[in-house]
Amino acid sequence: MNRLTSILTGLAGSIFLLSSPGLAAKDVSPFELYGDRISFTVLRNGKDVGTHDVKFKQTGKNLVVTSRFDLKIRALAINFYKYNYTSIGKWRNGKMVQLNTDVFENGEKTRVQARAKGNGLAVVAPTGPLKIKGSLYPTTHWNPNIVKSSRVFNTITGQANKVRIKSAGKENVPTERGSRPATRYVYSGDLQTEAWYDGKGRWVKLRFKADDGSTIEFVCKRCLGKS
Repeated sequence: MNRLTSILTGLAGSIFLLSSPGLAAKDVSPFELYGDRISFTVLRNGKDVGTHDVKFKQTGKNLVVTSRFDLKIRALAINFYKYNYTSIGKWRNGKMVQLNTDVFENGEKTRVQARAKGNGLAVVAPTGPLKIKGSLYPTTHWNPNIVKSSRVFNTITGQANKVRIKSAGKENVPTERGSRPATRYVYSGDLQTEAWYDGKGRWVKLRFKADDGSTIEFVCKRCLGKS
């Protein structure tokens, strides 16, 4: 099977056009949106193959966001493809100040490290160190304000990706409390994916094509918080 690196780059994106009234421009508190965590079931061509979880913790002045993605694809009950992704990011005053990502793909490990420095990010990527100008949202989707940017920080490659995302209208999506209306955003440019946010700005669904042509969907298991 080909690499499924597009799975996590699907957790990316921002937009120069903001057309959904539910997505606010102010700093977003994940605790108000989601409580202390978000959980998705991951489907590949409609079949359950994994999970994606995001946890939030306030530590002093820092918001610590831990994202974990686990994927197993089996053949004859034997694991033949395994993908594990973990990122730990620190946020302060609505901006990411540090992020470490580890990816294990069929036994091979890659790492990305980034920290805020000056007017940008100092990054150690799989291809080597680099400097990225500006303050970018990482490809983790939980913050709805990501849809206002034209560049994002790719947490797998350590690169800045140029993106263009347009609202494609509202659709009903499944959640832990039944079907709910949400706005679909279509990503193009360096990343291609679709992401859904509900009227309060909560991330409730993701869909994209993996490198092998299969369709990957993140289906909400817990994403609505208390309301």
